[in-house]
Amino acid sequence: MYFEELRKSMEWLGQQQDTVFIGQAVSVPGTAMSNTLKGIDQSKLIEFPVAEEMQMGVSIGLAMEKFVPITIFPRWNFLMLAMNQLINHL
Repeated sequence: MYFEELRKSMEWLGQQQDTVFIGQAVSVPGTAMSNTLKGIDQSKLIEFPVAEEMQMGVSIGLAMEKFVPITIFPRWNFLMLAMNQLINHL
């Protein structure tokens, strides 16, 4: 049930004009989150290598350009590595 609701939420977000999904395994399989993005238009999925600070920096740049970035980190400790961008750069 949780997975189904998460998938529906991602599909709704994917229908919004200004959203973009970025992260590891967003356009290819590899994490549990990959399965929630199967119904999203491929043009909205931006695949990233394991480069957490770069990913967060790009997310901040997209937000500054009026996009709504949905940035997906496969594990919470990856997000911790990106905190420098959030705290010191944003």
